[in-house]
Amino acid sequence: MSELLEDLQLYLAALPTNTAVSKLYSLLPREIKMIAYNGKLNAIMSEFYNGLISKESYDIALANLKESLYFFLSRLDSDKLKLLSTGLNLQNGSYNILFVESLPTTENRLQLDVEFSRISNIIDRVNKNRFTLERPLMATTYNKLVEQLNQHQPSIVHFSGHGQTTGIILSTADNKAELIPTAAICRLFSLFKEKTSCVLLNGCYTADMAKALSKEIRHVIGMQYPISDGAAINFAETFYTALCHAPEINFNNAYVQGLTRLLVNNEEQVSTPQMWVNETLYTG
Repeated sequence: MSELLEDLQLYLAALPTNTAVSKLYSLLPREIKMIAYNGKLNAIMSEFYNGLISKESYDIALANLKESLYFFLSRLDSDKLKLLSTGLNLQNGSYNILFVESLPTTENRLQLDVEFSRISNIIDRVNKNRFTLERPLMATTYNKLVEQLNQHQPSIVHFSGHGQTTGIILSTADNKAELIPTAAICRLFSLFKEKTSCVLLNGCYTADMAKALSKEIRHVIGMQYPISDGAAINFAETFYTALCHAPEINFNNAYVQGLTRLLVNNEEQVSTPQMWVNETLYTG
């Protein structure tokens, strides 16, 4: 075994199995993806999500898939191994953000494009070396969300759209509204908790989901009341400004700065955002 191949395998072995499989899949040549992968990870996750297989069977299936990908990895020439090594050599401390937008035609219009633009401008202007804003998900369906979570393994997930006390509104294939229940979102994110550090649910009535989801994700922010477009944008803009300027990532500090922005511009809505940290309401 070459030293480079051994280094790659040691790196991947230290990751959660689903993360390692996703990283391998994203970097392997197309012809190997078709042979070794062919949608197997999504199928395994779907079976687990739908309760068709146990957690033990899920872990075994993932481990077998990773071993299969390792075999094909060992067949690559040195040039392709170097490309893989470069692709996996992520900057220490880097964070990627997945912006999830859902605005079905049956729901009231929101200024989601403005929200994304403000966040994008902050990252480009302040700290684009440490933060990567992935290509936004527009008119997001549940299947798209699952696919992009697997592909990007985001550090931060930002949802912008409509919520209800029982779930969030995503889109169907024909852009109609579909309520995705809280239990489904929690089960899905339980598969990504090793990578995802924070979820911001920037939509009305998402506080109950935030509380439930904090069992899986350390920091989750939701809205306990309706929130106006202006307040949602102001909170998000200041939240990411604080994250980008801080020498170290501090979600608590960014959350408080977001609340302070509401005190200045949207005082009547300052009690709307709530942050849950490991199932405990943050009151700092």
